[in-house]
Amino acid sequence: MQLHILLEKPLSHSSRIFVKEQSADPSCVHRYEPNSEHNALMFRVPLSTCGMQRIQYHSTKFSFTTSIVVSFHQFFVSSYDRSFRITCDYANIQQPPKHDVTVGVGVEEESDDEFENVNEVYPETADCSYRLLYRNKSSTEMEKAKTVQIGDELEHIWTCSNLGSNQFIFVHDCFVNPEFSLGNDPPLIDSNGCPVDETGIGEIKYSSDGKTATSKHLAYKFADYPNLLFKCSVTICKAYNCKFTDGTSVTLPLNCAQKRSPRSTNYHLPQNYSIELSEIVNVEDILTHEALDRKDSRSQILPSICPSIVIQAALLSFSFIFLIFSIFFVFKSRKN
Repeated sequence: MQLHILLEKPLSHSSRIFVKEQSADPSCVHRYEPNSEHNALMFRVPLSTCGMQRIQYHSTKFSFTTSIVVSFHQFFVSSYDRSFRITCDYANIQQPPKHDVTVGVGVEEESDDEFENVNEVYPETADCSYRLLYRNKSSTEMEKAKTVQIGDELEHIWTCSNLGSNQFIFVHDCFVNPEFSLGNDPPLIDSNGCPVDETGIGEIKYSSDGKTATSKHLAYKFADYPNLLFKCSVTICKAYNCKFTDGTSVTLPLNCAQKRSPRSTNYHLPQNYSIELSEIVNVEDILTHEALDRKDSRSQILPSICPSIVIQAALLSFSFIFLIFSIFFVFKSRKN
């Protein structure tokens, strides 16, 4: 990935450009010295390095995305600096696989099942996509999810068109991370196609023709990171060719109430019929506003506490004065 930046005027002092959250890695930082003759900066980062993410949102289209910071100080990030989100889109067009069938003398005739394979569609030739939509609390329509807030409704949509009449999609093995691997990314959907944690993602529902799958849940975020990167495997199944380890076929709708091993489908899914699709969304943190509200609510309690303290002080003073007068009258009566 190569970025060219054209400044309004030549650079008058030192500056740097670095990949966000990667400033400690020298290979992800470019430094520039003052130059009175040139106003052009070039920043180059190899693909798939410095935390750059590959987003496969379509069966034949993908993108590399990252965030960079243009800083005018060698150590600090100030209000003069700027951050940019950069996405480079690519298309990967592949020729459909060829299935040659020959019948002749000395050649065994292909079976009917193999003739059926000619009409089957692979993920590379199918039109498969993954979309992420959202609806906030004040809206009635779903929109493309780029930046959302905690609590907004998210809807995942996986769809494949141009499939054979006996083919359907099966969504499984979904994970989420904050745009970089955590080493043990939280699973959302297991290999049986069932939710692991419904906070992370809801039950997957399929259309009547099996070409579209959807899931809804409320937006959330990792504690220290603003982005969510969802990755899901989509397998194109034909009746009876996707099986669980207990021998039963993957059929729609799924029966998630039936207990199976969480990794039971890996061996029985046709690997060349699967593709991993991904989507990313930025989630804004609104909890700080609620914390301010709670702070205000605590300040409203103080007036109710102060009167009780004043009353206690008054009672204590009254008791002390009463004690003094009592001692005085007792002393006076004995003197008389």
